[in-house]
Amino acid sequence: MSSVGEYKTVEDVISDLNIMIVEAPIPTHVAMILANVVGELENTTIPTHAMIKNLTGYIVDGMTLPELKQFVYDDFYSIMLEDDEVFYAQLESLDMKPEDFTNEKK
Repeated sequence: MSSVGEYKTVEDVISDLNIMIVEAPIPTHVAMILANVVGELENTTIPTHAMIKNLTGYIVDGMTLPELKQFVYDDFYSIMLEDDEVFYAQLESLDMKPEDFTNEKK
């Protein structure tokens, strides 16, 4: 029997590992290794979408408008610095050209 594709949560994995530890015909030292894995998994919090959304809301709600603008500026700047395609995609979405953002006076 295989559980491939059936794991939806870490708790599902922990449950199966606990069953293996107790019921599988495995050497004691292997059962101890699995028990250690269970312990590690139980102490690991995997962020859910809801947790990420709530934390993001908390952080943003605590920012002043100038702090928020600086954060967005830094984020956009670093993304466009790393990936030219993002720069050009932003220009296209604004119906603008690179020349519109030079420091040269027209």
